[in-house]
Amino acid sequence: MSFSYRERFFFVKWERFLHGPGSLFLTRTKHKALLQRACMLFFALCIWGYSGPQALAQTLQGQHMLAGVSPLKEYPLPGEHSGPSGLTQGPDGALWFTEFYANRIGRITTKGIITEFPLASFRQPSGITAGPDGNLWFAEEHGWIGRITPLGVVTEFALPSPVAEPTAITAGPDGNLWFTATGENAIGRITTSGQISLFPLPAEGSAPCGITRGPDGNLWFIEQYGKIGLITPRGKIREFARPNMESPAFGGITSGPDAKVWYTQGGGNNAGSLIGQIDAEGLIKTFSLPDASANPIGITSGPDGNLWFAELQSNKIGWITRQGIIKEYALPEKTGGPDYLITGPDGNLWFTSVVNNFIGLLSPQAARGVQGSSLPGTTSGQPAAGTEKRRQ
Repeated sequence: MSFSYRERFFFVKWERFLHGPGSLFLTRTKHKALLQRACMLFFALCIWGYSGPQALAQTLQGQHMLAGVSPLKEYPLPGEHSGPSGLTQGPDGALWFTEFYANRIGRITTKGIITEFPLASFRQPSGITAGPDGNLWFAEEHGWIGRITPLGVVTEFALPSPVAEPTAITAGPDGNLWFTATGENAIGRITTSGQISLFPLPAEGSAPCGITRGPDGNLWFIEQYGKIGLITPRGKIREFARPNMESPAFGGITSGPDAKVWYTQGGGNNAGSLIGQIDAEGLIKTFSLPDASANPIGITSGPDGNLWFAELQSNKIGWITRQGIIKEYALPEKTGGPDYLITGPDGNLWFTSVVNNFIGLLSPQAARGVQGSSLPGTTSGQPAAGTEKRRQ
């Protein structure tokens, strides 16, 4: 059983409540997973309550500059408990994001002006990306892929299986959109006209949860349990076992400026939190974070040639050089929970905060003034064990 994007967040909050920092743990055991899911949903209802979608698009201009000179800005969302999650650059110079709980797609300019567009009820949009057709495409965890024009016109395409649970999505080198179908244990492809194909993964229960266009012309994806994979535009799949396979990954994967793919890995099962790097041949290097329970989620290439990542549980945004030097910027305690992040058209880092319901902006130039720690990477020295599968 795999956990949905928001359920994974609730589990972090639940674990903090029960056991304090450092207790993030996931299990594939069926009955424990069912109990965990019930606990997470109960926690969500008790603490956050319910906030349904609004009928009309709303516009708000809001900016919160933290006290003093700060590289950080916050733009609160109009509705409570909206659940901002996925984030991407749009073709119009703005940033577009998904609101998981509010069932909306949001747009924010670099000046902080927010506009929201409602979706049908109970869609739960998660990942979002700019498409080759000038539109924004997004994954809806209840079995749909959506498209929204820069003017806000929404079209949705149903997946063949209602339990496919699409989570992450990216534009491919072939002019199509590629996505992870976590519930179906497959990688999906959708054309700009809405034709959908699914490519099953070799092993059951892999739970693919993040995907990116690689520097080699393939699509690279990360599995919640165990492996990093690639799929060619023709549907040939190859997988590489990552170190500490039992430690869960929550979808952070991106192409780096060094022609390699970088990913995040959580701190479950006492394995520690880390940033990973993999080359086209499957050679993996890992770099441990100072806080083993940091639980990094999103990762992106920064404007400075480094890789930037969000630490959900330790409330930091960090960066790592191509040589493996790690530094971190601690967010104010009240900010809470950076989730996914990207580099914006203005050269700043933009991130979602599901905990406090806002879109954040962080200046990388100012953040780099913070002193961090230098940590060595470890490497297997050999390409990771690989498997291959072609679509039947």
